[in-house]
Amino acid sequence: MLFDELGLAMDTGIDKMKREGEPMSMQVFVDRMQELNLSNSILVDCTSSEQVTDFYESILSANVSIVTPNKKA
Repeated sequence: MLFDELGLAMDTGIDKMKREGEPMSMQVFVDRMQELNLSNSILVDCTSSEQVTDFYESILSANVSIVTPNKKA
């Protein structure tokens, strides 16, 4: 996973993630979203993972919107 307050370029983002990214941890991901506190943040959950849905409440509490086709939620 990789965070950049300015966003990631479509043509170089994957290479940058491979060089500078860190292993995925849902707790670290949520903590980092909350620390950054970026306005108009949206989490797009395209998984069917209950591990992700378990964090929905804390994500929504941090004023981050969630968009998902996930039926597990």
